[in-house]
Order: sequence, then C-alpha cells, then structure tokens
Amino acid sequence: MRTCTRAVGHILLLASAMAVAAVASADTTISFTGDDNGNGMMEVSNGKVRMSSPGEQGYMLFEAGANQFIAVNEKDSNYLVFDQAQVEKIARMQEQLQQQMEQQLAGMPPGQREQMRQMMSRMMPKMPGGEAKPRRYQRGGTSKVGRYSCEVLEVYVGDRKASEQCVVGRDDLDIPDDDFETIRAMQSFMVDLANSFAMMSDQIMDYGEPGRDEIPVRYVHYNKILGEVVGELEQISHDAIPPERFEIPAGFEQQQLPEMKF
Repeated sequence: MRTCTRAVGHILLLASAMAVAAVASADTTISFTGDDNGNGMMEVSNGKVRMSSPGEQGYMLFEAGANQFIAVNEKDSNYLVFDQAQVEKIARMQEQLQQQMEQQLAGMPPGQREQMRQMMSRMMPKMPGGEAKPRRYQRGGTSKVGRYSCEVLEVYVGDRKASEQCVVGRDDLDIPDDDFETIRAMQSFMVDLANSFAMMSDQIMDYGEPGRDEIPVRYVHYNKILGEVVGELEQISHDAIPPERFEIPAGFEQQQLPEMKF
C-alpha cells in the first residue's frame, strides 16, 4: 500500500508540474529532466494523457471527462482506479487509524503522550476531507531557464513553502489547443482533489498561479513523501503517438484498496 501511494504521489506530482500550454491539432510529448523524482514524460493525444517516469514499472492514465486516474502496474499486471471516491476511502481509513492511536495514547502521561503524538504526526500526517490548507502565491524577480526568460513564483500551503517555480506565459511554448485543454482538465481534477482533501494539498504542485495563463519551465517542489523534487523542461515534440499507449493492456486485473480493520 505504501509503495502504491508513493508511486501515485510521484506521478501526480509530475502531472501537476507538466500541465503545459497552447496551437493546430497534433499529438504532444512533454519531457522534464532533473533529479530522480523530477524526471518524467507526459504524452497527450485525443483527450487522453499518459504519464511515466524512468525506472518506474508502470504509468498513469487520464481521460478528459472521466475524472479519474488509472495507475497501471506493469510488474504485477494490474491497475488501480484512483478517483475522488478512492480518496475519500483512504481518508476514512486514515481517520480510523488515528482514532485508534488516540485511544492508545490516552493512557500515557501527558508529556509522553504529546511527544508520541508529534512523532506520529511527522510519520503519518492527518488527512481529513474537506479542510485543505489555504494556498498563497508570492512573486519575486525574474530568472533565465535555457532560452526562456521567466518569473519566479513561490507557492505556500498554509505556512509551509510548497514549491518554487519559474513561470512563462503560455504563448511562449508551442502546444496545440486541444492538448492544452486536455492537460487543463487533468490539472483541474487534481486541484479539485487538493482543495477537498488535505492529504492531496501537500502532494500536488500548483501549475503556475490559478487564473493566470502561465506554466513552469523549472520547479523545485518540497514534497513530504518524496523530499525535494527538482525538474526542468527538456523538450516538447509532436510525433504521432500510437493509440495503444493510452490503453490498459489486455489481461491486466483491476485492484481494490485493501480494507483496514481496527
């Protein structure tokens, strides 16, 4: 379960970082390079998205309008559908586990109880539904990334600095309008999850500032699971992508989140 959550968190992070911009109909492949967690590729075609990372034995699929991600595990020949219902299920499981731990802590002396509570909070942050931390955007200065002149943007989740980006206007990159709209639909779905669940708000990186037509060409994301994630735009290409790249392989079995009993 922990491995699956880490992999989903990694690819969701790359997805939010790659939500890129706008021009005639064509397939689009966007590549980022950076540290081990910052490397990744996004392929977009006909309203569908495939996200993958080097070294990962699987990939993530998204289809505009479906409002769900599908995590495909090539190693074990299975897949997991990840939608808002699944997020709610994870949140309920987490809340039950926290309630059980609070019952166990109740019998400890006050000083020891608070020490244990702080330790467990760092290991397993609370994930309630409906109370995402407020997000704040702060701009300061300009920089240069490759051939792009960009504006520095800092994003805060609550009081914590969640990411630092260097953003450019969407017109500075050549992405077809239909592919741009597909990526925007995916980003909108992820933002909805982040705004609904605190567990998602810390894992998803903002794609520029909402309401502005801009994208990051470089980012540093301070992720609680993966640590510091660094990525930089490497290239954008428009070679044709085979339709089967966006499909679940035949014979793969759908997995369900395990039930947790307390």
